[in-house]
Amino acid sequence: MSTAKTRFVKPNDKQIAAAKTHLPKIAKKIVETQTGALNLLREVVESDSSTLHWVSTVDAVKALRKVDDELAKLETDLLGMAVVAGAPVSAACREVWISPSAFKRRAADTPAKYILVNEAV
Repeated sequence: MSTAKTRFVKPNDKQIAAAKTHLPKIAKKIVETQTGALNLLREVVESDSSTLHWVSTVDAVKALRKVDDELAKLETDLLGMAVVAGAPVSAACREVWISPSAFKRRAADTPAKYILVNEAV
């Protein structure tokens, strides 16, 4: 009976170039994801208490929660893309406060899946 161990292989030049091209796109998507929710929140902050409707506040909270979920995925994608672009896995994970083993478990759902390999032990 063998167990599998996963590890990241060194990305090739083509993968690095593709990752560097896509990093700004993911960053832009993060900004776009936050913009709508922040605009709703700004409306709540700027409105006069006499004109503020609770529906606006609830909508802003819902939008922020949705953004939180989307951001978690996008941030993991961004980390995965940085790893494919050549960032050392351990150092990159440490900088964003995620353990390398936790990232490795989620890497199959990120661009890093292209450099993640399973080895029989």
